[in-house]
Amino acid sequence: MPGPNGTRRFEFMVLPGETDEQVIEEDFVRELMDQYGPDRDASIVRKQVYAFHARKAAQWKVGRVFLLGDAAHLTPPFAGQGMNSGLRDSANLAWKLAWVIKHGMSDKILATYEEERMPHSWQLIEMAEMLGRIMMPKTMLRATLIQGFFRLLGLYKPARDYVTQMRYKPKPRFPSGWFVKNGSNKNSSTGLMIAQPCLETPDRKQVLLDDILQTGFCLVAYSDCPESAFDMLKPYRAIYNDKIHRVCITPRTWNPVESPDLTVVRDYKDEAKKWIFNRSFSSIFLLRPDRYIVAEITQKNLASMAEILPDYVPN
Repeated sequence: MPGPNGTRRFEFMVLPGETDEQVIEEDFVRELMDQYGPDRDASIVRKQVYAFHARKAAQWKVGRVFLLGDAAHLTPPFAGQGMNSGLRDSANLAWKLAWVIKHGMSDKILATYEEERMPHSWQLIEMAEMLGRIMMPKTMLRATLIQGFFRLLGLYKPARDYVTQMRYKPKPRFPSGWFVKNGSNKNSSTGLMIAQPCLETPDRKQVLLDDILQTGFCLVAYSDCPESAFDMLKPYRAIYNDKIHRVCITPRTWNPVESPDLTVVRDYKDEAKKWIFNRSFSSIFLLRPDRYIVAEITQKNLASMAEILPDYVPN
């Protein structure tokens, strides 16, 4: 693979019977390079044997000590998700610590860090292991079969896109954690990271949803009448208060108008309609600071949500 400043990186699998000392001898390395192009006599900057691991710590929280990143899990490099998983750990833990320390939220929320992050990180590790088995076939027959399979796959565009765009990657969704579960409904939005639609501000600037959500908890509604979009929540001050930012997305056919009490944006490409509010335009979504959905509030479940949600938001 190409690298910066005209460099190239070669990776070879250490085979049975070969030793770590043997495979980094210069003559051995140059013989390998000779098989794959004109670089036999190129300048060698570094030779190194790597051992890849697929591991996770048994506990990520003990008392006041938390593990994250490589201290919590080790990911084979084949999917390029090691650092991404560490960043997800940081994003999950950081806001919880901040809201416990600075905003007085219950420290029970800290126990959900391991509960939420461990399953998803392990799914990515298993995916990397699977890709490693594909990328490192142990026989010529297996290599030939794998190459033939992917050549055939490339003839069918939907299948090719599924692989090249990594659509098989596990979605960032929590089976349990700091959100209101919707029974056994597999289509529930709760515990799922909210989508990133393209929106338009009243001054006609195109933005992503992340750009307007601020850093705290947020309520997101979809309505052509922003001033009344959150009316059903107004009697419940634990949910409807200045600590929880409010965003109303108007349909594509309605121009957004500035409001002193909430942020109003237009669904510029109908993406919010398709990706977030596809089941119900009357739903209001409560989001955590890390953009995961705590609850989907509807007129039908409003009474029960009014009792439950004060435990999930800052007071």
